Amino acid sequence: MRGFLYSSLVMALMAYACDDPPAAAPPKAPPPAPPPPAAPAPGGDLADGRRFYLMACANCHGPDGTGAMMRQMMPKIGDLTSAELHNRMSDEDIFNLATNGRDKMPAFKDSLKPEQIRKVVQHVRTLKR
Repeated sequence: MRGFLYSSLVMALMAYACDDPPAAAPPKAPPPAPPPPAAPAPGGDLADGRRFYLMACANCHGPDGTGAMMRQMMPKIGDLTSAELHNRMSDEDIFNLATNGRDKMPAFKDSLKPEQIRKVVQHVRTLKR
């Protein structure tokens, strides 16, 4: 009996050793590409510019930029929706005007940081009609 078990075991081992090797595992798929960098939040600088504009500029120019609500008290107030104003003034001109003020317009250099004023300029550019 012992011989039978021993020979059965030897035969099983030989059969196993003679079998084809197990198939290689299929190659792994390459890892997925990393997602693209997150896009800035909708609005980003424009939303900030609008917020700073509403805090600093809308008291005189109005939320719409026309200056209509102050026109009687300040006839020379700039209409920030005017195509003529946008064509005449560069971003740097608007930045300098907001920073240093002129005539009845106050300077905002002490209440807004330069990068905040630049965001306001970006917002003002969206008011053009």
